[in-house]
Amino acid sequence: MGLDQYAYRIKMKNVKSDFAFERGRYNDATGMDDLGNDLDFDYWRKFSPLDAWMRGVYLAKGGTDNFNLNPVRLTEEDLDNLYAAAQHIDFYAAGYYNDPQREKEEEYSHLIRFIFKAKKAIAEGDAVYYDNWW
Repeated sequence: MGLDQYAYRIKMKNVKSDFAFERGRYNDATGMDDLGNDLDFDYWRKFSPLDAWMRGVYLAKGGTDNFNLNPVRLTEEDLDNLYAAAQHIDFYAAGYYNDPQREKEEEYSHLIRFIFKAKKAIAEGDAVYYDNWW
């Protein structure tokens, strides 16, 4: 067991709140559900510094439940703040790296790609949520 982290691209018509959206039936072949949501938009494994940062966003927006399995909607402002924070995130916090410098560069590159992809999704009229499971 470990930390699995997901980003979803959700059609605006399916947004319920900063913490909830309507989900349809998932299609393994496409990563989409039958409501048009992209449930395979992005994924991380055991990137605990990112999860800690997202927990802060969740709490700042009024989240009160256990953060595990509770999605939080990301705004363009949140993504801008994440971009700024990415310059200072401790990529070694998880302590499981075999090649810390290479893996730090991979995680950082992945995170920056996600930020730009998420901002594009928002600009195109969709919502982006972060979710975790640990």
